[in-house]
Amino acid sequence: MIFQILVLLISLAVYAGYGLSGLCYLVAATLIAWALGLLLRRSKWLLVPGIILASLPLLLIRLEPLTGMSVLAPLGVSYFTLQIISYLVDVYKEKYEPERNLVSFGVYVTYLPHLFFGPIESFDDMKSALSKRRITWDGLSSGAVRAVWGLFKKYAIAARAGVVIATIAADTDTYSGAYALFAMLLYSVELYADFSGGMDIVLGISEMLGLKLSENFERPYFSETVQEFWRRWHMTLGEWLRKYVYIPLGGNRKGKVRKVLNLVVTFLVSGLWHGINYLL
Repeated sequence: MIFQILVLLISLAVYAGYGLSGLCYLVAATLIAWALGLLLRRSKWLLVPGIILASLPLLLIRLEPLTGMSVLAPLGVSYFTLQIISYLVDVYKEKYEPERNLVSFGVYVTYLPHLFFGPIESFDDMKSALSKRRITWDGLSSGAVRAVWGLFKKYAIAARAGVVIATIAADTDTYSGAYALFAMLLYSVELYADFSGGMDIVLGISEMLGLKLSENFERPYFSETVQEFWRRWHMTLGEWLRKYVYIPLGGNRKGKVRKVLNLVVTFLVSGLWHGINYLL
């Protein structure tokens, strides 16, 4: 428990460095979700209002280009919102008991390494990782190597590729044709190196702390089909969408037309999660 208290305090202290308003939002969201979880077993009707309350700020943030409404956008809101929703749904379905220890629940929501990049963990997986936490020399060394590799991917590969892409995009009259195609292909490298590099840092630091978190990428550009690609890219988001959107809608159990409709709705939710410009 001492480790969890320290992690919680450090996470909140570092997060406060990005703005006290964001910290207040994060703390309030954590407290409300924790209280709702305790109430859900007796008042199951609270699930829908709870999900709406948890998701409304993120929805307003993503729709800001359309609505023009300026909404507080705390760092990591995309990730901890999904974790809160998954927790409420799992408690509602009685997958596990609601967490009575506020510190444990606070660590689940605010754990700093995964707050900004993911992975999107379920509460039972995070609790299991904390209970099995064990710092070893192998974990310290392999975690450090992975974190350094992640830094290299983000700042030596993605950042350098970003300079080239920005140069081409800023002068499309001069850099057209093959240059434009090259920039498009290079962007796929930048995107993967930046995102997976961030994940390597998170998972590396967590491994050094003795925590085993979920993998988020499995060499996606080696996929042989589009379907396989989506299974191997941002895997924890894909699993979240499958468990909390696609399957509740009926999945593939209600005929081909309904399956296609469920897939469209699932990808619309994914697009909206990324931002209004991703919907199309």
